[in-house]
Amino acid sequence: MIEKPKIHVFTICYNEEKIIPFFLDHYKYADKITVYDNESTDSSRDLLLKDPRVELITYQTDNKLHDGEYVRIKESCWKNTDCEYAIIVDMDEFVYHPNIKDFLMEDNHAAYKPKGYNMISEVFPENGTLTEKVNMGVKDSKYSKLCILNTKKVESIKYKLGCHESSIIMNNPEDKVIHTNNLKLLHYKNLSFDYRFKKHEEYRKRRSEFNNREGAGTHYLHNEEKQRKEFEKILLNMKKVI
Repeated sequence: MIEKPKIHVFTICYNEEKIIPFFLDHYKYADKITVYDNESTDSSRDLLLKDPRVELITYQTDNKLHDGEYVRIKESCWKNTDCEYAIIVDMDEFVYHPNIKDFLMEDNHAAYKPKGYNMISEVFPENGTLTEKVNMGVKDSKYSKLCILNTKKVESIKYKLGCHESSIIMNNPEDKVIHTNNLKLLHYKNLSFDYRFKKHEEYRKRRSEFNNREGAGTHYLHNEEKQRKEFEKILLNMKKVI
């Protein structure tokens, strides 16, 4: 019997207590989860440490939102894992496939760029499986990110600020990044307008000089009216994704 590939998930956290239960439940297929915590002040750390699969690493940015540090972590975090596949995501990004280990075992490519979706809910959901509770959204190409690496076949990855765009070097130049509809990357930023707006306000207040200088994360500066229009546009165009 062929052994299914091991999966190691890497993510970054700052005050994510509301989505952590959903995140850990969704990534139940992961053999290990490494969380880089940016000195959370809510219950995030306690919630994460309840899961024996979680390795918690603290990093400091003087309580500032620093996209340069995000890039540095995401480019290097997976280098020493002993798992065959690394999934590198934000905590509101859920890689979805009904049988992902079977898919990766049979497909066996070097890197994957799933189809991106902006998921939405008018009210923040109760505990449970998020992909079942919030299955509506819109397809969005800017949310299609290279986020799954075969650690035996990839030499390095370089991200642009924001980590939505990247370049990759393979150990075998003939290997390619696979763009596939079979894998979905579900972005759960819009779990009610209130949730979205409060998160954006928090990011705006923590904005670093680096982000100001480099023009990173400018969407967090949008006022409430503009954010509400964006939210309502998604509601108007949403379709069933799962």
